[in-house]
Parts: sequence; structure tokens; C-alpha cells
Amino acid sequence: MPSPADSHTLSPEDLRAAVPPVAGEGLCPGLEAPLTVYRDAHGIPHLRASSEHDAWFGQGFVTAQDRLWQMEYDRRRAAGRWAEVVGREALEGDLQMRRFRIPRYMAAVLPGLAPTTRAMLEAYAAGVNAFIEDSQKRGRPLGIEFGLTGIEPEPWRAEDSLAVFCVRHILMGVWEAKVWRVRLAQALGPEGAAAFYPGYEPGQVVMAPPGGRYGGALLNAAQTLAEGLSHLTFLKHGTEDGSNNWVVGGAHTASGKPLLAGDPHRALDVPNVYYQNHVACGEFDVIGFSFPGVPGFPHFAHNARVAWGITHGNADYQDLFIERFERTPAAGQPPRYRFQGQWLTAEHASETVAVRGESPVTIDTWATRHGPVIAGGPAARPENGAGNPSAGAKDATGDSAAVPRDGAYSAALAFGYTALEAPNGTLDAMREMVFSQDADQLEAALESWVDPVNNLVYFDLDGDFGYRTRGTVPVRHAANAWLPVPGWSGEHEWRGRVPFGEMPNLRNPARGFAVTANNRITDEHYPHYIGHEYAPGFRAERIETRLAEAIAEGEATGEATGGGLDVAAMTAIQADVNSIPAEAFRPLYGGIQPRNETEARALELLKRWDCRVAGDSPGPAIFAALRKHLVLGLLRPRLGNSLMAALGAAPDRGANGLLTRTQARLHVMIASGDATLLPEGESWDAMLGNALSKAVEELTGSMGDDPAQWRWEREHHTAAAHLLSGLFPEAAALLDPPAISMDGDGDTVQAGGYVLTQDFRARFISVARYVFDGGDWERSVWIVPAGVSGHPGSAHYADQLPLYANHRTVPMHYGWERIAEAAREDGGGVMTLTPA
Repeated sequence: MPSPADSHTLSPEDLRAAVPPVAGEGLCPGLEAPLTVYRDAHGIPHLRASSEHDAWFGQGFVTAQDRLWQMEYDRRRAAGRWAEVVGREALEGDLQMRRFRIPRYMAAVLPGLAPTTRAMLEAYAAGVNAFIEDSQKRGRPLGIEFGLTGIEPEPWRAEDSLAVFCVRHILMGVWEAKVWRVRLAQALGPEGAAAFYPGYEPGQVVMAPPGGRYGGALLNAAQTLAEGLSHLTFLKHGTEDGSNNWVVGGAHTASGKPLLAGDPHRALDVPNVYYQNHVACGEFDVIGFSFPGVPGFPHFAHNARVAWGITHGNADYQDLFIERFERTPAAGQPPRYRFQGQWLTAEHASETVAVRGESPVTIDTWATRHGPVIAGGPAARPENGAGNPSAGAKDATGDSAAVPRDGAYSAALAFGYTALEAPNGTLDAMREMVFSQDADQLEAALESWVDPVNNLVYFDLDGDFGYRTRGTVPVRHAANAWLPVPGWSGEHEWRGRVPFGEMPNLRNPARGFAVTANNRITDEHYPHYIGHEYAPGFRAERIETRLAEAIAEGEATGEATGGGLDVAAMTAIQADVNSIPAEAFRPLYGGIQPRNETEARALELLKRWDCRVAGDSPGPAIFAALRKHLVLGLLRPRLGNSLMAALGAAPDRGANGLLTRTQARLHVMIASGDATLLPEGESWDAMLGNALSKAVEELTGSMGDDPAQWRWEREHHTAAAHLLSGLFPEAAALLDPPAISMDGDGDTVQAGGYVLTQDFRARFISVARYVFDGGDWERSVWIVPAGVSGHPGSAHYADQLPLYANHRTVPMHYGWERIAEAAREDGGGVMTLTPA
């Protein structure tokens, strides 16, 4: 492997020299006809081809121009090959990814896709490879990162696109929450753990029916937790994101056509997870955001007739199955696991993980009928031909066939995940979406979508608009929803999926809009289990309030149908920073007794605060610190040092869910006098007083002794880091984009989530904002918190960041005359690719 470059000599000129040219002419083997790429003032590519094949080819080419390093990283991450680049620090992550076996599963999914979809993937891969080959032949750069690390990109393959899409979503499910329930149940007992999982708070906003509230009783998980514990002895020693969107019908808009707005919330990647681009041919003309490495426009886009946008659905489509392997198989016999009274042979592979600067590491990976084994596994093979001393024994569960007794078998966790099952038609749906001409065709295209499960809002130019839950949710035993379940009994198998026609959906709701914000999808009357790990309804409620107020105002001023909403109104809602929890806390401060003058001043500022989480105010900082220390004060006595350390180190989705759910319930528990989580002998007033003291101590340490001078913006800012900043810290100043201060928090429409056990840096923000205007596509707008290019030396690496920080947007050019004009007059540039 080549040695990495000496980053001590890296300069801005080196970065600029490493940016591939995006204007001019090029010859591309594999093209069917010439195609043109217009770049606008922000470097966003608008690609016009003569055929579908060339359109996907061109999308692969331009994406590789801008994001090849990011694509290479995602591909290596999916395959467990990042340690080849950065060394031992990535080894544990690589080993875990090898256990997921993503490339193997995606290679099995590929043949089951429609021929047209496979052709799309192959054309995209050909475009990526054409860029690589042309650049290498001409001695042109591929990116500064390849020089720094000394690696070369391998040829792109169709299955690589599937793997990249999978790895971007595999950790967005709920399996980590199930493992955290195990940890809590083992530490606290079933009753103690159940206190942290009450379900969705009654009275919070749901999506369907419109305007509905969840009226079901709080869920009691104690029984299922207790039943599950008997199967989890081997786990006693340990295993271990949000968005908004809405659509408004034409009856309430200035143009009489629908509007659709959204802003996905994720961790802030460098480069950004989404890629702005526009792809057209004779069959379709689509503009929106794609994933680098994946053809199509899966989440946020519009074509000439239809627009769509998604949020994460928080559905439950990942299960953990406890497998029982023979501890000592007979000589020469492969490891077997138990299922319904029979021994089945596990699928096995031995893989070698390369580690930069060190010897490679070999790992055995396994898979059962339930999926890849991601923890535990078969014991070592017996030596000297020793047989199985437990053969013929009877298991404690009553299985009378040959199975080891409890403690005499090797246990493992198998990962059941819909995306790893074949057939998986998600990419079929992705292709069909771009051809849809109306709402019916779009919904029909979604029927084959598997993963992830999303809340999708949409409209067409005929005026139809609505909401649909897209994706596959398996039908199975209720216990699967809470904990890892026995894989040997057969009682917890998936029994089909929730029928597409019965998934939650709305068409043209009477109130004139549909809103989603990761809140609960349905009320208690919906017949199927979708999930119970939802975000609080605060953001959804605030968006609904803003829309309802705007509609009412339009009606009051003479607009007969409440019309008048436009793109500016939508972006104003995206910028909303009013905190519903802060409003709910107002009546709860009366019993706090400040212990000194600084605390008294801080409390007075908190009481006078207008509950807007604005950066230039001390109120948000005091409120955030108060809630933080209130949560930690509740959890620390219950969880103990070990679990608290796990919460604080690098929280996964399960840990973050526990933290945010507890925080979201605080005002309800305090107002109702619910003492379930209170330490023995404590009162809520005392807990609030202690939390205020700790909050003031923390903020004094970071911002000084005068609370009037504290500012949220000083605590709440981004700290985005390039993938290689840690490996080359002396180059970080050149690789990392600038930091920006952020309004908002995790509960406001304008997102700025932080990790509750750490500092207040904005780690989860809107990684894109967009508004699609059906009255005139040229009025549509978009923005990302960086730029379209992934090259640190490019003028478009972070050129949208200042606009984003001030909540501005850039035009989403769609008309081809305007696009060509902008490319030539606004300094964007034009590239023409012709067949070789």
C-alpha cells in the first residue's frame, strides 16, 4: 500500500490543485450520445442527456467529480475496510461491519431487482468509472484525500451502490434501543426498566387521523421484559437523528398549487450526506438531493409533475434473535444452531481485515436464517475429534431433541433486518419514482420500497397531495418489539409484512395540510404495530400551529379559501425557534429556592425569557443546562456508574433515545406530581433547585459570572470535521469547514440537537432545507450547510454555509434556458461529454 503524503507541507494551493475540472470537454467510453452538464453559481450540476442510460451515467460521472472520496469512504465503511486507510482506531468498527455482512447480502439482492433497475445501477457505475479512468489517464487529480492516504479508488460496481445505501440506513433502526432495554432490565429489573419506556405520551400529536391525539394508555413493558430476561443470560456482561416536512394543498397557497417543505436532521458529515443535482433526459427531468454513490433521488426531489419529501418514520423493522449454537460440535462437523427441534448449519465465512501499519486480523462471520450474527457466535471447534458431551440432553425450555442444557451452548445475536432480505425492491421503487406523473403513480412506485421506513409527503400538479408511510414493517410477535427474542422456538418468526394498502396514508386531508416530524404516526385505533420509539410531538405541533395560524389569517383578511402561503412563509416556519417545552416549564419554577445571587439572577432571566431558542439570548443556555442536570440528577442514582458512563461516552441511538425521552417527559411528570423517577426522599422542587445550581456552575465556568452576559450562541455551534482531520490533525484547519453558531435545539422546528451527556455543540442539524413550489418550479429553493463539492480546495466546498447560517436559500433552477444562462453568466461553467 502506498504511504500517505506528508500533510505537514499541505497548503491551500495543494487543495486547489487537487480539485478536478468541472468544465470543458471529455470523451467517455460507454456513453450513447453527447450530454451536457451545466453548473450554476454554486457549482450545482444540471445534467441533460439523450437517454435514460446516459442520464444515470452522467449522474455517476458528476457525483464522482464532486464526491468520489466520500463514495470511497462509504463503500469501505460498508465492507469493513476503513482500517486499511486509518489503522487500528478503525479496527473494531470494521470487525462489527464484517459481522453485518452488508456486501454479501447486497450481492444477493442485486439479481432480484428489475432488469431496468440493474441497468440503472450499471450505467451509474460506468459513469463513476469513466471519471476515474479519464482522470487517471490524463494525470488529473481525484481528490486531495487520495494523495493524503496513498490509496487509489477501486472500480465502482452496481452492488457498491446498494451497500452504500444500506450502510447509510442500517443504524437508523431500533435494534440498539432493544439492546439498551436489556441493559436497563438487567441492572434495574423489569419494573425499574419499564419506568423509562412508557410509550407515547397521551395527548401528543399524531399524523393520522389529521389533528388527532394519542389517547391510549401508557405502555407497560414490565411483563415482556421479565419474560425476555430468562433468555438473555449471555448478555449480562454486555453488548452494546429527526426531521421535519409538510405539504400544503393549493387551496391555501398564493399560487393555488401545493407547496412542500422539509429539512432532514442528521449528524453533520463532511462532506454533507446529501448531494444537490439535477438529471434530465427524454423520459424524466428530476431535481433534488441524492446520496453520493447511489443513483436516483430517494428522499427529496421533484420531476416535472410530482414532488416528494420524507422524514424518518421511526418504525420497528429490525429484530434481534438469540441463537443457540452447539458448544462442541462433532469432529469435522460445521457449527449448528437450534431451530424448532432441528439443528441447522450456520452460513460461515472467514475474512481478513487489513490494518494500516499492522498485521491483518482474521474474523469468522456467521449467519442464520434470521440474519447475520452480530454478537457472540459458535464456540471454538473441538480438538482431537472430541464429540458433543451434551448430545441428547433436554433443554430447560422443554425442547426434547438434542440440545445442550442452559449454559452448555454458545449464544449469539442474529440481526433480522428487512433490507438484508431478498427480494428487496427499494432500488426498483427509487427508479420508478422519477417517472411518476401524478400522485397515484408515485404511490404505486412506492409499493416495492423496503428500507428505510419513511414518512413521505407529496403533491402533483393536478392538485392532489398527501402522506404515506413507505417501507416494509414485518408482522411478528409483540415481544419482538421490546427485546431480543428466542430464535430457536419459531414463535417469533416474521409472518409476512403489513400490507401496503394498510400502511398509514392520507390523500387531500380536509384541513389542507399534512405534517410529519418523527412523531407517532397513528393513534391507538390503528390495527398494526409500526413502532413505539418516536420523537416527542413538539416540532410537529409547532409546525401545525404555524400553518393553522397562517391559514386562519388568510381567511380573516379576505382570502376566501385561506390562500396566501408561499415559499417565504415556508422558509419562515423552517426558521421557527419557539420551544414548547420551555413554555410548559414556565409554571414550574415557583418552588425553586436560589442559593446565591448568581442563581437568583439566572432564575429571573429564565422566568422572563420569551421561550425562543435564539442565539443572542441567555435564556436558552440556562434552560438547556437546567434540563440537562435535571435529567442527569434523575438517572445517576438509578443507573449507577457503569450505565452512566455508557450514556456519556459515545451514545448510540438507544442511549440517545433514553436521554431525550426522559428529558421530553420532565414537564409532564413535574406538573402531574409523577414521582416514578424521583430518587427516594427527593421532591421535584428540590431536584429543580439542584439542577439550577449545577447549571449555573457549568455556565459560569464557560461564560463568566454575569448571567446577563451569557449567550446560547457561545455554547451552541457546529464543529464539523472532515473524515481525515483526526488522522492528519496538522491539516485540520484546511480540511474542516468553518463553525457556525446555531439557534434552536432538539425540540424546535429549526433543529440544533446536542448530546445531553456532553456539551451543547450542535451535532444534529438540518443537513438540507428545501421548498418545492408547484405553482412555479423556478420559485423552489434549497440550501445545505456546506456546499455541493466534497473537495476542500473547491470554491463550492462551503460556499452555501454563510447563507445557511443566516437562514437564506439558493435558487433551485429548473428551466433549461435559465440553467444555461446561469452557467454561462454566473460563473458556473459547462462540461460536454461525448462518446469515445
